[in-house]
Amino acid sequence: MPNLDLEYKCINYVHKRQIYTVQVMFAGRYMWWLLTSAAIFLIILLGFDAAAWFIVSTSNCASREGSCYILSVWLLADIKPQLSIAAGAIVVAVVMIRVVYLRFNPLWALAFLIWAVGMGLALGDYVPLWHGETVMADLLLAMPPYSWAALAFCLFLCFPLEEEDMPETGNAAPLGWFASVPALVMTAQAATGASSLPQIIVDQTGMVGIAQGLLKFQHALAGPLKADGSSYIVPMIVAVAFVLSLGVRIYQHEQLVGNLS
Repeated sequence: MPNLDLEYKCINYVHKRQIYTVQVMFAGRYMWWLLTSAAIFLIILLGFDAAAWFIVSTSNCASREGSCYILSVWLLADIKPQLSIAAGAIVVAVVMIRVVYLRFNPLWALAFLIWAVGMGLALGDYVPLWHGETVMADLLLAMPPYSWAALAFCLFLCFPLEEEDMPETGNAAPLGWFASVPALVMTAQAATGASSLPQIIVDQTGMVGIAQGLLKFQHALAGPLKADGSSYIVPMIVAVAFVLSLGVRIYQHEQLVGNLS
């Protein structure tokens, strides 16, 4: 005889799931938001220089000595960073919402947030980016190794991992220790490499105690975890290990979905 109780639970689950997916970040919606926000971020980061040049060239700043320089500095050193932060924050929010929707451990959202802050500070330290003198090769070299792992994580979330979330199997399968260990190391690298973060905290919030605690934490982790030019190989190996772990997880996803179909 058919198990009516199980059938009712499955139908009720599917109905709730359909309502839930309308309101949250399923794979298709995540891809749309990710591509849109990332495109806006890159346009601002790399294309705003041309917009600033156009604004300066079409204004009447030349009628006043030094005005064009002041306008150019204001656009590139003030407006451009603010727009970049706003666009980057949207990318981070999209990824974090996707992580929550998949019911992964919330620490993954925290780890990605720390990576994003580290990448943002690395971009802020690349001075030519804010003076209209960006060289792509130098910009890519200036980015920490975990930037590529963060990019791989964003792309990994594009897979329809929610298909694993069925009554018979429970939530989507976790990423596992193979991914968690490199992610933990990269999070420590990001926290250690953000040398300007304590000063930013003091300037923006005045929380000296938190800044001092973070500074001590950074000093404690300095050395093999430091992701700068003098120790680039180890962080890159960790990033590659994380990317490979995501590849294994994608294979696991295909196996799980294949067993359910």
